[in-house]
Amino acid sequence: MSDADGTLLDAPHARKRAAAETRSQAPADDLSFASALRSAEVGRAKQFVPILLGMLAVGVLFMFVAGGDPVAKAGVLAGIAASAIAISYLLVLTRHPAAFTELRLTAIYAVCMLGFHAGAYFWGVFSPVAAIGALGIFFLGIGRNPRTALFLYLLCVVPQAALAVAIIAGALRDRGLVTADRPDVAEQVVQQVMLQAVYAVTYLMARSTRAQLDHAVRDHERAIRAVAARDALLVEARQDLDRALKVGGPGRFTDQRVGSFRLGVMIGRGAMGDVYEAVHVETGAPAAVKLLGAGPLSRFYREASAVAKLESPHIVRLLEVSAADAELPYIAMERLRGLDLAHVLREHRRLTLGEVRTLATQVARGLEAARAAGIVHRDIKPQNLFRHDGAGQPVWKVLDFGVSKLADQSGTLTTDHVVGTPMYMAPEQARGQPVDHRADICALATVIYRALTGQPPHAGSDIPAIMYAVVHRMPQRPGDLVKLPADVDRVLAIGLAKDPEQRFATATQLADALAAGAASKLPESLRARADALLAAKPWGAE
Repeated sequence: MSDADGTLLDAPHARKRAAAETRSQAPADDLSFASALRSAEVGRAKQFVPILLGMLAVGVLFMFVAGGDPVAKAGVLAGIAASAIAISYLLVLTRHPAAFTELRLTAIYAVCMLGFHAGAYFWGVFSPVAAIGALGIFFLGIGRNPRTALFLYLLCVVPQAALAVAIIAGALRDRGLVTADRPDVAEQVVQQVMLQAVYAVTYLMARSTRAQLDHAVRDHERAIRAVAARDALLVEARQDLDRALKVGGPGRFTDQRVGSFRLGVMIGRGAMGDVYEAVHVETGAPAAVKLLGAGPLSRFYREASAVAKLESPHIVRLLEVSAADAELPYIAMERLRGLDLAHVLREHRRLTLGEVRTLATQVARGLEAARAAGIVHRDIKPQNLFRHDGAGQPVWKVLDFGVSKLADQSGTLTTDHVVGTPMYMAPEQARGQPVDHRADICALATVIYRALTGQPPHAGSDIPAIMYAVVHRMPQRPGDLVKLPADVDRVLAIGLAKDPEQRFATATQLADALAAGAASKLPESLRARADALLAAKPWGAE
């Protein structure tokens, strides 16, 4: 199971729970509202089918009872037959939502609309039957596609008007059961104008109703996302509080000597153990010493030795590593003064674009040094990025390589575990698959998203829900949460790509692209690359 910050997860347990989430297609609260609206369209069609079939049956019955002109009767029978076939096909489509496309719906409703005109000609363009078209206009006008709604509206009103004009002008014989009972042309024109007005008002009401529905759904979606973001921030705060409650005072090993250092108060907690303030017993130089918890540490020493050789001002410097068989294993690091990014974000919630550019550039340099040495950090998150306020300008440094791995070796400290913090994992990491430096690039993009927008890109009620979102969902477009250049959205789309092959090749490429995007000067090649990614999997899509 995980520790306080969820850094180490038992792989079989986590993958089993995440797989269960996948099979269930996520909790109901997380369903896409676009899918919900589509389901509503299917539901409306299912309700419409029996109404249409009932109207056709009643029309056939009344037609034979009423008699009428044989030519008009033949036309309406053909219209009824075509409409019945179209409605039957609509019924089939409601049982297969994947086939419920806009083009097919348009064709079906167009056939029904033409069938209605055949019926209107039989009953008479001056009969009350013509007013039934208003029902169809409202039903079709409330559909989600405005162009389809307008097309079907015109398909109703234009033939109706053409029939009426032709009959009033004497160009077409009126074969209807109900005809104009007065020869006054002006009265007939007024009657048809009023009918057209009813059609127009019905259409406008339908579109207004649809607009209000869409607005309400968007407001609801924003509210749900705001709640999810708040919950995600609460999870972060709880994790930070758990650590904070255990630091800042004497620890179990305060005043004891380990290696070349004497320990002071506890100043932090990490995935691998507690961190103490310390001083070198001979030189008095300050340091931070992490005492490692119990566990299979042999692989850690191999990897820690590699990290100790890293030369970068943006990676915390290792001073000393205990022997592999030490009674109290430890690593000693340079003592940093300042705040980690998690603390900064608690105070300010989000950073300016300029501040994030500086953060990304410096952290990317540290990650590039690790990549060049064949080391994958695997736990880039706000708690592991530290703003060191030393002499001169503050410098961002990468901390805690305790769960890192060597890129050319499969063995790690955490064999058979999913490693990392769920909210900042790369998709392949959440699946428990092998990872390389591109997992760190994805994590850095996640940190950038969090720092810019004030909320993590992925949220959930528990760890499996978060991991499901990491693997399957694109987050909300960052530009929808805070004003950003469109090119910054594109940079994050590449950095957060689900497939590691589609991400930037290096962390410095990500940082350079962010700097260009912030100035709206992203190269056209990267714009096209991001647009292609978003066309295949848009923001917010699953």
